[in-house]
Amino acid sequence: MADAFNSSWNLFSKNIWSSDPEMNDDFVSDDLTVLKLYRKEAYAIAEKHDVEICDIVQAIVSMKQIISQGHKNKFQNFAGIDFNKPVNRSAYLIRYAACHTGLVKQAMWRMFHRKPSIFVDMLLNREYFNVVSLGGGPGSDIVGFCSALQEFSNCINSLDLTVVDIKAGWVGVLQSIIEKVICCEFKNFSFSQMLKDVSVCTQFVVADLTNEKFSENEDLIDALVVADVVLMVKLTSFLPPEEKLHLILNVSEALHKGAMLIFIDCPYPSESFELATSMVNLYEEQIKYDLDNSALGAPVAIESSQATVAVFKKL
Repeated sequence: MADAFNSSWNLFSKNIWSSDPEMNDDFVSDDLTVLKLYRKEAYAIAEKHDVEICDIVQAIVSMKQIISQGHKNKFQNFAGIDFNKPVNRSAYLIRYAACHTGLVKQAMWRMFHRKPSIFVDMLLNREYFNVVSLGGGPGSDIVGFCSALQEFSNCINSLDLTVVDIKAGWVGVLQSIIEKVICCEFKNFSFSQMLKDVSVCTQFVVADLTNEKFSENEDLIDALVVADVVLMVKLTSFLPPEEKLHLILNVSEALHKGAMLIFIDCPYPSESFELATSMVNLYEEQIKYDLDNSALGAPVAIESSQATVAVFKKL
């Protein structure tokens, strides 16, 4: 196992990174592939539920307005978007999912380059790797995270991927995406490379992460206590301050010693994390991701996303 890890790490360092942690051409290739992938999933949802393309376009326009208004009001009394409606799931996949996947992938690659020691011990000692996405919807953050791990696929025998979300409409979407990725059409996608020799298990947990009865959701707690990595991507920015604090404290209490919490969002609720005294900050960086959608002619997708990346370890 140690030899496999060392081999992967040497290959990763030699072939992927130069002296400057910038993206290589694989990112551009992945941008185009992931745009096609999510568009295909969006159309599959639309076809299954008899949703017209014009309805998806209108849902995208409405989604933009709702989110913009939410930002203006700091998401106080934010009713959210009903992703139990198929048209909204399709709209999200087309507009936001690809850029969020790219953002997470870039964040992880930069982290591996700048501070590789963060994950070395975890990858060396985990044949079974558990990743939990909080508020992850279709699992676009998981796709980005695992894409960045492709060089270490021979260190991991099994991936357990769990999406936690309040909207049950997302059930099965990550599994559907994985099944599409395995097909020849997407064989060059870095996420597909990651899945070649790895057993993958997906599950979906329906949970209100802001509910006062957080600890009473057995499925949620069961997922968190075995998690090696918890992803908190583009989640807290949609919550008022008091709910951010409760969420961060509840999650930190549930994690086992050594588990990682990866925060990728903007703004960064530093005061809330400072109150989570069982977590230590290992890494912090501001990043911006620019999605290359020119070759696909997909201007409807957001073209950039920025965030603070912060990594915490449970003491």
